[in-house]
Amino acid sequence: MNPVKGYGRSVRGPQRVLVGCLWLAGALSAAAQGPSVFARVSGTVEDADGALVPGAQVTLVAGGANLQSVSGSDGRFVFTEVPAGAFRVIANEDGMEQGECAGTVEPQQVVELDP
Repeated sequence: MNPVKGYGRSVRGPQRVLVGCLWLAGALSAAAQGPSVFARVSGTVEDADGALVPGAQVTLVAGGANLQSVSGSDGRFVFTEVPAGAFRVIANEDGMEQGECAGTVEPQQVVELDP
């Protein structure tokens, strides 16, 4: 798989929101999860210096769905019901331009977006 890189530009100071886009993927066990048409996408939101960005608004757009999340105190976000196919993850934080990345998932696939 090729890494997909994406990030936003700063609108205030040298900081920007980064959404990890080098991703590792693996299939979930059908026995453990049962048959599913969904994938799971998770990752971390960081600024340009590598500091975690808690409270960032994170949107995943896939298959006509717009899923919403907020990064936790550790900068992490998780989407558990991602439709198979192409997706985009967009992260926004006050005072920073949005970060974005894209990829493709198959049913039952687990994708970890890594900065």
